[in-house]
Amino acid sequence: MNRRNEILASLPEREFDLVVVGSGLLGASIALEAANAGFSVLIVDKDDFSAGSSSRTSKLAGAANYLHGSPFSLNPRVSTKQISDLYQRAPHMVKDFAFIMPVTGGGFIYSLQAQLALLWQDLSAGVLGKSRGHRRLNKKETLQAAPALAPNLVSGSLRFHDCFTDDSRFVLELLKAASENGAIAVNYMEAKEFECHDGEVRSVILRDRIGGQDLKVKPRAVVSACGAWTEPVAKLIAPEAELGESIKLLRSTHIVLPPSALETGSALLLPAEGNRFVFVVPWQRALLVGTTVSHFEGSPDTPVPTSQEITFLLDTINRYKRSGRSITGGDVACAWAGLNMVSSENNETFSLFRAANGVITGFGGHLTDIQKMSELAVHWITKKLGTTEASNAVRKKQMLGGFDDKQDFLTTTAEIAARARKLGLEPATLDHLISNYGKDALKVLDLIEERPALNERICADFPQLMAEVVHCVENEMAVSLEDVLCRRIRLGFLHREQCLDAAPRVAKMMQELCSWDSLRLKGELSNLARNLASQLAPVS
Repeated sequence: MNRRNEILASLPEREFDLVVVGSGLLGASIALEAANAGFSVLIVDKDDFSAGSSSRTSKLAGAANYLHGSPFSLNPRVSTKQISDLYQRAPHMVKDFAFIMPVTGGGFIYSLQAQLALLWQDLSAGVLGKSRGHRRLNKKETLQAAPALAPNLVSGSLRFHDCFTDDSRFVLELLKAASENGAIAVNYMEAKEFECHDGEVRSVILRDRIGGQDLKVKPRAVVSACGAWTEPVAKLIAPEAELGESIKLLRSTHIVLPPSALETGSALLLPAEGNRFVFVVPWQRALLVGTTVSHFEGSPDTPVPTSQEITFLLDTINRYKRSGRSITGGDVACAWAGLNMVSSENNETFSLFRAANGVITGFGGHLTDIQKMSELAVHWITKKLGTTEASNAVRKKQMLGGFDDKQDFLTTTAEIAARARKLGLEPATLDHLISNYGKDALKVLDLIEERPALNERICADFPQLMAEVVHCVENEMAVSLEDVLCRRIRLGFLHREQCLDAAPRVAKMMQELCSWDSLRLKGELSNLARNLASQLAPVS
């Protein structure tokens, strides 16, 4: 991805086939699909890339997203194919996890329903009875896999496989791939005005929120992928637009615990009251725990967890936990809330539609939905612009992570591993670099070879290195301290206190890289502290 100031200099009055407003998972995926189809694409966001809900998802892609309510609502044929596509597109960052779902005396009916759903999925995927198929474990096998579970409560479990990825890093990989195909991505660029002619948007006035200047671009088609900000943007395009009765916002809360809080060798899916569940997934040397779902009213800029939601998550874990000290709010290293939009009429988790003014609007969806939504959006754009549509087979060949194909992935990761060992990097750091950066991990290793002092952890308990700060500023358009610590290397979502302790050292390095004055340095530290205290709500 190019430097931000170089991009801005080329934008004024430029014409694009497509302007995408919103750089979350859906917007980034549509931008990539459109660029692969040969369209000239500009994607902008009023904040950083994935700064909204796309950095605050559950990060699960498969069955665990659906095992609530009626398990028969699961479409296993579709989800299995889409999960397979994710593995093939991003093998460096889409991780397979074995999940354990405990069975208790009182949860027999729910576990039976879940087993039927998993059986259905295994049959469709052709993995019934194979290593990736689900299996019922007895009590002894369950406690060997998850020693933290209470022996007096658990009578057995269901084991199944699902996949997991880092949402905001996935967005960046989509944007990098789109950029390789000619798309232009700019963060902190707010769509302030849409100028229409003959009932359709013909130009967009953009405000650079960093430099303060306005500029105009001329799109032939516009996509709004603004997530929780869908309605405000719709009203900006057409003041008479009314979406309020057809959509609603849901808030989901997650917490992060240290690995010592719960001893388990597997991810866990814990049935809870009301046909809900709480998952516990190892993530970057921590445990990600989620999720709650509740209606949200208020500004989409400020979703925060509530004490009741955090208590629900902790109470569910403690119910299944072996006797001993209960996990309390004091053990929570971090907490955050994200928003998702659903249809009020049928609770559909995603929607894509064309407005009368020609703007395509999309919102919602899981990782497994975005490819299908992107293909449909590009199909509509192709019809609108009157061009010949490229085949899906051609458009899907590109892997994420900068890899040409599977062989390139295997060869490059072997090269990264050899160089990392020569530099003395820890295995956890090696895995982190490949998962986060794909082929760009080579650029991080180049920095360490040039400046060995950059081979230093940012926080004591996590594998992220100071070299990544330089890489994120120089190659990933990170322009603020929060961009780096929260969305590029995720420390702000892993451990609030350690992140704040490391912030002055990281800010000092960014001051040198970005030519900040002392006032900007102080402001960056204050903004990070304030946002971690509010958006990633402190817990007692």
